[in-house]
Amino acid sequence: MGKEKSLMRIVLETTPDEIVENIKNKKCKLVGFGAGPACCAHYEHKFEKLVTIKKAFAHLEKYRHAIKIGRIEFENGSTLFFYCTGFKSWHLK
Repeated sequence: MGKEKSLMRIVLETTPDEIVENIKNKKCKLVGFGAGPACCAHYEHKFEKLVTIKKAFAHLEKYRHAIKIGRIEFENGSTLFFYCTGFKSWHLK
């Protein structure tokens, strides 16, 4: 059995190229996700300092088994929404 792909790799491989170009150098201010039936359980973490998208995904990696829908919010308020299986949507501010 091969090594499991990281959550970041799965999401970015399924995200349209123009969005990846837009976010690859932006800093992230918070991450969050919904879990459980109807996403009734919520988790949100606001970083003290802005972090790279790599660090934002690293923070979520330990929760990947529980994530139904996740989000990463960037410094300008734009938000990337995703499932563990890939990209969902991009909300540009």
